[in-house]
Amino acid sequence: MSLLPHTLLNATTNEDQTLEIHSEILEPLSHSQLISRFEIPHKNILDSDSILIWNVNCNTGFDATGIQQVNLPHLWSGLYDTLKRARLYVNGKIISELNEVGKYLAIKNHFTPHEVKTELNDIFSYSNNNIRNDGGLLNVGGQETNNTPGSRRLGPATATSGHDYPVECSLKLHQLFAVLKDAQLDTNNIEGKIMIELDWEPLNSSATNSPVQQVGAGLNAANKVVSVSTPRLILDFLTYNAEVQAQIKNAIYGDGPGVNMPYREIALVRKTLPAGLAASDQTIDMNIGMTGRAVQKIYVAKVMTSTGRDIQDVLGESRSDLLQNQSWNIRINDLMIYDRDVNNRAEEFNYLQQTGEKQFTCPPQTFESRAKGSINGQPSGDYFNYAQDDNLWAATGNIVKSQITALDGGINNHVVGVPIRDMLYKGDAAQASDYANNNTPIGKYTQGANQTALNFQQAVCGRLNYLGVNLARYKSGAESPINAMRIGSTPIVMNLTYGGQNDINTSRTSGNAFIWVEYLKLMNLKNGQVSVVDM
Repeated sequence: MSLLPHTLLNATTNEDQTLEIHSEILEPLSHSQLISRFEIPHKNILDSDSILIWNVNCNTGFDATGIQQVNLPHLWSGLYDTLKRARLYVNGKIISELNEVGKYLAIKNHFTPHEVKTELNDIFSYSNNNIRNDGGLLNVGGQETNNTPGSRRLGPATATSGHDYPVECSLKLHQLFAVLKDAQLDTNNIEGKIMIELDWEPLNSSATNSPVQQVGAGLNAANKVVSVSTPRLILDFLTYNAEVQAQIKNAIYGDGPGVNMPYREIALVRKTLPAGLAASDQTIDMNIGMTGRAVQKIYVAKVMTSTGRDIQDVLGESRSDLLQNQSWNIRINDLMIYDRDVNNRAEEFNYLQQTGEKQFTCPPQTFESRAKGSINGQPSGDYFNYAQDDNLWAATGNIVKSQITALDGGINNHVVGVPIRDMLYKGDAAQASDYANNNTPIGKYTQGANQTALNFQQAVCGRLNYLGVNLARYKSGAESPINAMRIGSTPIVMNLTYGGQNDINTSRTSGNAFIWVEYLKLMNLKNGQVSVVDM
């Protein structure tokens, strides 16, 4: 086996770092609201920090008030929810893929410090991790209704065409393709086409399931037409000095076995969760498979069908619901990995922490919801009694608000930062009666009301109860694509026990379990040809 040249690793330490960087903006070969395709050019080593960018807009949804029907990114996942699946092909072979992109990246987002979420991730994904003090309780900052850079509102501010502001989001390619997290592709020494395909979420889906928030009265399908536009790649290609380039080429085209690149791949297993029983708990066995593979990590998100709009408008399906009397264990190689079922939220959180390269961070009581008189964060009645919860969240919050400032001694108001002559084109709730020739407004301006229909206690408490297991910790070695547990001839099985008396929005409903399994693969590059096998 030929060792991987250090230059193709993301953590290069022992080689000449003299290099040139060539950047290129790549437009898609084809684009629709369902799928986009890119062909990567053959230009030396592709930097794993190359970026995917796309715009999201809502072409309809305006009404006379300007704030009654509003489209916004989901609270903590942002516009990543608009991307469903990503695939990387080499010569027609899938090298790496990621399914349910928005849901998975929502998990990974929480393995970053809070300041990184608010100051960096919120800019890239248009999420909103800002938390504020609302009378001694926690709440999120409401979004301004005027369409300006930094506003998270999607689509037109008025019925007049040409006054919309499409929102742009971006992510790095190694966030989509695990192979690029561990290695960089030498495109110049790969023969055949290198393709990237992106599947977009259906963006005009029903009112109960959408990749963005829809807030307001009178909402219907015609107000929910969200579109993706102008996807593009910003690619960086690295060129090392002649000696290093010759070393790489000799390893690929020489007499040896070629270059072997171990990397981590992510598989998705989706299972149905039956509706919980009213009077007793039930246990289900979820067959995860993965026989014969080397598995490193497992992540689980439990998304129950929501009967209320609060959850859907705030988090969508990028969440994991805490279930009544929840307990679980995982059987691997015919042995339970824990000596007893995990039924304690602190223990769950500790196991989840072990899966990340950084600490898992989430707002208080989003991982658990502590009802008075409960045990281990489980409800004591038919559902979580939020009126009695010992929690820190405000009951209601302004998902959408109109920020105002006084004019003319407080007589008239307008949207902050918007010239008064432009109010009609910025989504202000009031309408001017007329304009004079000198752009002086005539008539009285009044400010529209905030949209306050959502209950944040119901929307966020217990909604980030992700489950995680790190199997690599049972073996020696650091975080690397060679440290995992070998699965034998019997599949991985997860035992999950839960009741049906959950919170008021998911009580006695069915749902889905999204299970992402991180396992090891090996890519061989020999004479320009690429082959992939499980390790």
